[in-house]
Amino acid sequence: MLLFDIGLNIVLFRYARAAGATEVQAYLLAMIGPLVSVAIEAVRHRRLSRFSVFIIAMNLLSALVSVIGSSDPRVLLLKDSALTGGFGLVVLATVTPLVPRPLMFVISEKFATDGTDEGVARWRGMWKQYPGFRRGMRVITAVWGVAYLIEALIRVVAVYTLTFDTAYVVGSVLPTLVTFLVIGWTFWYGARMKKAGDSRRAAALREAAA
Repeated sequence: MLLFDIGLNIVLFRYARAAGATEVQAYLLAMIGPLVSVAIEAVRHRRLSRFSVFIIAMNLLSALVSVIGSSDPRVLLLKDSALTGGFGLVVLATVTPLVPRPLMFVISEKFATDGTDEGVARWRGMWKQYPGFRRGMRVITAVWGVAYLIEALIRVVAVYTLTFDTAYVVGSVLPTLVTFLVIGWTFWYGARMKKAGDSRRAAALREAAA
């Protein structure tokens, strides 16, 4: 899917610009890449996921902005950075005491359990039982939020310091790069959390046996 989500849209954008298309025209043409990815997913799974619907909506929003929005093509790129920056703020907001559980705990439930009632109950029980687990999930959530805020800031700087064409490529690659980096860090930190938890449980068992 990365071939279509990143590679194809950059190729289409470059081709359109070389053929004399304006920045906005090339930007809109490059939307075909992610839409091809959505179409392949729909054919393979015979349904559209929520993320696919989100991609379609964002493409429609971009088209709308280009038609009735500012005449400055950089607005299109700023819109993209506003989305990831806004996501980062939402993620960080869930770390505050106003929200009972951080967003990454809720999202991780899908991947950390087998989906059964027992698995979900065990995952949620860890939140209630272990302070270290709660602290770790808040740390993970905070890192995700900060990462996407930094990503959005870098893209804003790129929009105003680089050419439109170069800023477009940066904006196409950077979100995926940041996501992979944060996912990798999350796996590392999660393994560290598990090791620390196992050590605490082993120590508790030794004390109980003594």
